[in-house]
This record gives sequence, structure tokens and C-alpha cells, in this order.
Amino acid sequence: MTNPHGRIQTVSMLDPAVLMELYTQGQIELSNSLWEVFPESAHPNSCWVLQAHAGGSPSSALVRVSPDGSSLLLVSNDPKVPVKPKNKEQAMLLATLLDPRVMVQIVSGKAGTGKTLLALAAAMAQVESGQYEKIILTRPMSQVGSRDLGTLPGTLEEKFAPFLLNYASNIEQLLKVPNGKHDTGKKQMGLSKQPPQETMNGLKGPMLDFFQWYRVEMVPLQLLRGASFSNAFIIADEVQVLDHHEMLTLGTRVAHGSKLVLMGDLAQRDEKISREQTGLHKIIHDLRMNESTLTACIELVKVERGPVAELFTRVFEA
Repeated sequence: MTNPHGRIQTVSMLDPAVLMELYTQGQIELSNSLWEVFPESAHPNSCWVLQAHAGGSPSSALVRVSPDGSSLLLVSNDPKVPVKPKNKEQAMLLATLLDPRVMVQIVSGKAGTGKTLLALAAAMAQVESGQYEKIILTRPMSQVGSRDLGTLPGTLEEKFAPFLLNYASNIEQLLKVPNGKHDTGKKQMGLSKQPPQETMNGLKGPMLDFFQWYRVEMVPLQLLRGASFSNAFIIADEVQVLDHHEMLTLGTRVAHGSKLVLMGDLAQRDEKISREQTGLHKIIHDLRMNESTLTACIELVKVERGPVAELFTRVFEA
């Protein structure tokens, strides 16, 4: 059976030569002898830690099974991405986010584990490289708790803008890249000219820059029916509140050349929907989704936002 939760598992290997070849070549063919040490859950795009007992040689490696299931790929940092992973789960997530063959990326994890930051970083890098033409940001227009803010004034974009605040701090962090890699990317895209610092649909400053530089569109999940997104990097946040029908609507909007990133924390779903009724729960546990060559599922487990966030997570999500 596949690992339904995207947890990283460890495979202990006796031959250190396998790890040496991985570090030398960057990948290794999955021979019959290698398959023998892997459990049945080694499906395409699954991630693993390989361990070997060796003096003076690499003793462990982060790997993922290739989308076609034929080889193991070494997971390493990509210099094109403006952030560095802080743990093995983040490293493996970035590897699959940057692989266009993985067309559906499922990311579960508690608040503060880095879901949004890594998804945005990968999206920006791949729009700059020309892999995708634009970024789509979507999420439900639902509020925290039972206290309704009431009807918000303004246009549809202005009404939706407050629900994108979870992206704002991450975007500002990513736009302050000290090595200038994003400036180079903007020049190659014909975007070297600074955009005017006026407001646009309630956006200003770094958020406005981000939306203009990376051709970002924001679409409320409630208005997705009938839409079709081609050649886009689609980030869907807070999907733990979607039921099966709503998740179907979201997934069927993905057209040719696009990638869909589904992010959510099942512990923070609405009280109106049970865990089993959510589309995210079904996707994570469905054997067809786990074994598909198009999908990857990773759970981020370590809170990296800071000690206060980690403390509240331990207290209230235990």
C-alpha cells in the first residue's frame, strides 16, 4: 500500500556504492536489486531517505522516485530558487515543485511549515525561466472562526484582496533577494522597468510589483466554474475547507501546460465539514492519486515560522 500522508520514509541500504553513484551521477536506475529493499509504497514521485553503513562515504541521501518510476533522483538545492530549504521535507517539496512533469502537487502541513513560501518561490523561478506564463492565486473566501466581517465594499478584486494577506509577507520576503537573481529574470522577461507605485485593485508596493512582474491573476474559488487555465502555475491555498465536489471543480480547471499546487492543513478545516468529507483528505488517501505519475504528495512536519507559532501548534493541535 502507498504512504497516504506524504510522510518521508527511510530505507536502510547495505551497499554504500549506491549512494556514491547517486552523488556522482545525480540519479541511479531502479534495478531489481534496489526494488527489493523498497517497500510497496515506492510509487512515482514519492520521496525517501536512503541510508548506508559506510566509513568515509556518504551515509545518507535524499531521493525521489522519478515520475516514470524507472530511477531514483538525488534531491539537491536549486540555485534558481531564492530560498533554501530548512529541512528534508522542504527540500523534497521544492524538487517536485520545480519538476513540470509533476502536474499536481499536494502539500499538507501545519501553519508555519513553509507551504506558501516554497510554492511562491518555485512559481516565481519558473515564470522567470519561461516554464509557465503566469501565476494563478486562488483560495476560498472563508474567514477564521464564526465572526463574520460582513459584506466588503468595492470591486470583486478589492473584495478578494484581503483574503490574499497570507501571501503578502511571503511575497515581500521573496522580493528582497540579495543576490539579484530576480532582477536578471525580470530583464529577460522584458520587465526590467519598475512598475508605477500606484494602487491597483487594493494592491500597492511589493504586492503590486509581484502581480505585475509575474503576471499574477487572483481568482476566488467560488468563481472557478467555467474557467480554464493554460500554461499557468496555479496555487490553491486553504483547500482543507473544500468538499469533494468543490475539489473536483478546482482540479478540472487545469488545462494544458499548467501545474496545480494544493495546500492545506486538515487540522484547520471549518467546523461544518468533517475530515473525511474534505476533498484534501480524499486526495491524500486515494490510491489512484498516490500512484499517478502526475502527482506528488508531501507533508511538511516542522514549524519554521518561529518558536511562538511552534508552541501554539503543539498546544492546540496535539
